[in-house]
This record gives sequence, structure tokens and C-alpha cells, in this order.
Amino acid sequence: MSQHDYNKLVPGVKRLDNYSVNCGKSSKLIGRCYTSGTLIVPSVSTIAYDHYPPIPDEYKWTGAWGDCFHDAALALSEAREFDVVINAKVPFQDPVDKMKSCIDKWLEFEQKHEFITEFAEQMVFSEKYLVGGTFDRVIWFQGKKYIMDFKTGSPNLLHSVTNEAYRRIYSEMTGETIGNMLIYVPRTDKPISMNITENLDYVFNRFLNLQTLWRWQHQKEMKALGWSVEQMYHEHPLREGEKWSKMKG
Repeated sequence: MSQHDYNKLVPGVKRLDNYSVNCGKSSKLIGRCYTSGTLIVPSVSTIAYDHYPPIPDEYKWTGAWGDCFHDAALALSEAREFDVVINAKVPFQDPVDKMKSCIDKWLEFEQKHEFITEFAEQMVFSEKYLVGGTFDRVIWFQGKKYIMDFKTGSPNLLHSVTNEAYRRIYSEMTGETIGNMLIYVPRTDKPISMNITENLDYVFNRFLNLQTLWRWQHQKEMKALGWSVEQMYHEHPLREGEKWSKMKG
């Protein structure tokens, strides 16, 4: 499937950053949302990280670091030039040189594993799950197709939660069988690591539970978005055979 064909699956989808709605006398910030037609839905990351502890001020530079690496990786995939710009003060010396080292490390890793990028930075939108998102790449590796996401921090369960949500939405939209791949690019001299999963029902159920909690806590915002009562309170049941014990941790 070409990039042009894929974009036909989500005609008119747009990303809305820092989206706010009017709730009576006050304005409520939802965060990143996606829209298709008249329907506006929150992003996968907005839901997943809503209950995650806020990043302390001394670590907020990590977001700028990750953005810089993602911008460089995207430019490389499109064979265009780029500048290494980290829009934050980082707590170590020679940050630009260290970022260039990370980029070189990724290029070496990509060539070694013979990844074939089908497309990068694509949006997904689901009317079934009422959520949208943007993932880093769809790649081929050893004859299989994967949704791939870059991470520049330490491994976190929510990384798998968000990537599994992207995988489900992509499969729903395309009917394709696809796996998950998380690529961890450390800021230190440690090597890049790769985490591959095929189908994590219990992880996706964790996302659905986070989504249910998000909806209950943001009822005014959903009403302001024009959601119906059915959309606001619909819950996707856990899959048969899944145990609540798997949701712990």
C-alpha cells in the first residue's frame, strides 16, 4: 500500500494540538485531539497519559530531546536535510554532539536490520473506538509488517499501551495483520534496543480501561464536543478469557 493510498483511508483527518472547549463559564483544555468531519476525538496519548504523573520541571527537557530525534529520523526517512535543534536547556555538555551520535546510532541500527520503511508520520482515526493518533512508521522487517514507534526514554508500559492502540486502529482501518515494534534510542552510549510484540489483548484492554476512566472524568468536555450519550458512556467489554490479574502492575 502506498502512502497516497493509505491517506485515502482517513480523508480530511486533522490534528488539533492543545484543543480546548467551552464548558459553561470556563474553558477546558483537552489536549491533542483529532477530527474527521464533525467528529472530534481525543488522541491515544491524551487518554493514556492523562493519569500519568506530570513530568517534573527538571526533566521537561526530555520532551524537546525526543522531538529533536523524531524530527531528524523523519527527515532521514524522507531523504531531506535537517538541523539538530534542541529547544530546551539540557543538563549535560555537548547536547548537539550527543544527539548526532544518537542519530548515527539509529542509522547503523536501521541498516543492520534492513528495515524497509513503507511510510512515516501517519495519522489514524477510529469511529469505533472514538480515538485518533499519529505513529512514527510502518516498516517491513524479516518479511513482516510492523507499526514502529521511537522512544528516547526508559521503557514504560504505557509505550506498549499506546502502540497497541495504534496497531488496533490501523488493523481496523486496513484489514491488515501487523505487529508492534518499539525502538529505544538511549541518550547514553548504551545500544539501541528493540521490543517486538504481535498481539497484546491484555495491553489493549488496559487502554480501554484508561479510556473509560477518561470519559467518566471528562463528561463536560465530551458534551461540549457534541458526543451523544451512547458515545460518552459506551464501554468496550474485556475479551473473553482475560483475567483482571493481568491488568495489575
